[in-house]
Amino acid sequence: MLLIVENQRLEMQYGIWIVVVLLFMELLGSSTQEWLIVGGTLAGQEIFTNFLSSVMNHATWPLILNEWVQRKTEGYGDTGINDI
Repeated sequence: MLLIVENQRLEMQYGIWIVVVLLFMELLGSSTQEWLIVGGTLAGQEIFTNFLSSVMNHATWPLILNEWVQRKTEGYGDTGINDI
């Protein structure tokens, strides 16, 4: 519980610093709206890319619940899911 509260405090501090920087940029005459649009576009592209890659991973190698995953690693022989 303490870790969650600590993370929330850090997120609040980061949010405050972002707002302060954006307001300072506005005072200097820079357009913060352009920066927010660029950031939102890049974040949207990243989310879309992650979604497509997760769909492709699932489509090409679907796992079944309780399936045992095995792989061969040179020098180690067959290993199970505990070693991945």
